[in-house]
Amino acid sequence: MVWIMLKPNRGRYLCEIIQGETEINGITIAQPKEDNPKNSKAKVIAVGSPEIKEDKELSIVAKVGDMVHYKQGMGTRYTEIGGRKLVFLRRDHILARE
Repeated sequence: MVWIMLKPNRGRYLCEIIQGETEINGITIAQPKEDNPKNSKAKVIAVGSPEIKEDKELSIVAKVGDMVHYKQGMGTRYTEIGGRKLVFLRRDHILARE
């Protein structure tokens, strides 16, 4: 296992993309990996300090270890470090958490 020592900037979340997995009757079935991930589920592995807007500190929407669903598109950049697919997300990219 490769330890990642990255600290996201203010208002950012560093997440590991969860490759497609399907659970049927308690059995997890892994889906094949894709070169360009289209999955919108990730695990938060680091959180930056809270974002500040108009002199107010915005609350943190997820913490380390949370599974989050996020919207893809402009602004979501993927990188691979140590065999792990990572994405830096902004607060407004996170749609929900588990």
